[in-house]
Amino acid sequence: MDSTRSALRARGGNTGLQLERDVDLREHSTMRVGGPAKFFAEANSVADMECAYTWAAERSISVYTIGSGSNIIWSDAGYPGLVLKNKISGFHVLSRQNDQVEIQLGAGEILDEVVARTTRMGLTGMECLSLIPGTCGGAIIQNSGAYGQEISQVLQSVDAFDTTSCKLVVLESDACNLGYRSSRFKDEEPGRYVILGFTIKLQDGPANRTTYPALQALLGDRVVCSSADVRAAVISIRESKLPDPAAVPNCGSFFTNPILLAKDVSVALRNEQAPLHLLETGEYKIPAAWLIEHSGFKGHSDAGLGFGTWTTQPLVLYATRPSSCTKLQQYGNLVKKAVLERFGVHLVQEPVFVEQ
Repeated sequence: MDSTRSALRARGGNTGLQLERDVDLREHSTMRVGGPAKFFAEANSVADMECAYTWAAERSISVYTIGSGSNIIWSDAGYPGLVLKNKISGFHVLSRQNDQVEIQLGAGEILDEVVARTTRMGLTGMECLSLIPGTCGGAIIQNSGAYGQEISQVLQSVDAFDTTSCKLVVLESDACNLGYRSSRFKDEEPGRYVILGFTIKLQDGPANRTTYPALQALLGDRVVCSSADVRAAVISIRESKLPDPAAVPNCGSFFTNPILLAKDVSVALRNEQAPLHLLETGEYKIPAAWLIEHSGFKGHSDAGLGFGTWTTQPLVLYATRPSSCTKLQQYGNLVKKAVLERFGVHLVQEPVFVEQ
């Protein structure tokens, strides 16, 4: 055991936290690009997390905490500090009152496994999040959502480690500022809080009727649907449209759906009869996939850069061969430029780009 690992284990006491050097970060991103991490460790408990941050602070080493790497793009230069993988588990039913069930989850739990478990329990509120890759902690940071459901709708509170004060804190759901693919943890204070776990409240009973045509087509005209029925339909749709990140390198949706003020809806969008969805705010949300497809990038690929857009879902950028972060950014810029020139809309990248 080298001196660095010994120092970390000594600081952690019985935590069992072990440090590795020069770890290939391509193995910790579903896009599978990037360089090495100078240091790498896995945290299986709150004690592990505190130990790692204390060790790094004593040596003025930066720390970047990850889940499964499904929404991360690493720089080709890698990460010069400590990459800490959050593997804190936990699934505990806290209370049952009438038809309401509160559950506490560890941030390192795999989101889809939690959704599968809650639907088997007959609980509703997360079934539409089926097959979304990543951990539960990542779902909070991104406010993951699909088919009308978002994690924000069931979130009660978040347990976190405040890296500024080095204290454990509890943040109520309102304090997390969850919005469309956004949160306090991602946009306002990135890196300050490490999510350790959180509490959700689900409902015991049938699922709400969906207004999404694709789901309606599979569920038929039945009056009552179980969460398991909805989960099966969502999985069927996702498997038919999206590549499996375990087999095809990708980070899922590469861009968020733009939200436009009425004055920013271009003539080109109106002439093409773009699918503009009016929000309660008076703004319009437009599917990024539609913009990409109508800019000529559906099923497109660039052999030189090694990336393309998925045939059945152009919002997904994927690697056609082993490539690099630099070339991925170049390909993403090609897509953004095409949409901007065609419709005057700026696409915003969804996966987080980590370079230091």
